Amino acid sequence: MAIIREGVAFRYVTVTDGRRQILSFGMPGEFISASFVVRDAAYFSVQALTPVRLCLFEKTELQQFIHSDPAALRSFLEICISEKENREAQIVDLGRRTSEERIARFLLHMATRSGWKGESGFSFTFPIRQQHIADMLGLTQVHVSRVISKFRRSALIVLGASTLKIADAYALRQAAGGRDV
Repeated sequence: MAIIREGVAFRYVTVTDGRRQILSFGMPGEFISASFVVRDAAYFSVQALTPVRLCLFEKTELQQFIHSDPAALRSFLEICISEKENREAQIVDLGRRTSEERIARFLLHMATRSGWKGESGFSFTFPIRQQHIADMLGLTQVHVSRVISKFRRSALIVLGASTLKIADAYALRQAAGGRDV
């Protein structure tokens, strides 16, 4: 069992024609996948996006801890439910949202996971490239580039080499469909 201590990684599946679908990004404090607590094999691969340090736990010891401590079991269930809810939101994004809504929601989601409390002017480390966003959201890199450029021109975001700043939180929420993520 691995928990990310530092850095960013992503889980992905490669389909038969070689295209990649990114399933999720893992950040510090998160399991690579909670499913490893009960599963022995993965249907996905993992790639480090930045240098990553992991905390490794013996699976059987972690299982015993979860089973012996009600608070640990509750925390583990919260992690599992959160992963499930994130996957369900991703299904809706992929199936029913416009590309602008998908990208805005993704940026807001990553900001929230980085400690954002909803205010404008929030900057955070953002090593994710446009191709990663495309592979996560089922878009082409060219289309992601157009939308990101539009958000930049409209002063919703400021994108640096490895940082992202939410410059206009209200407008970015509106681009996301008017709801928090």
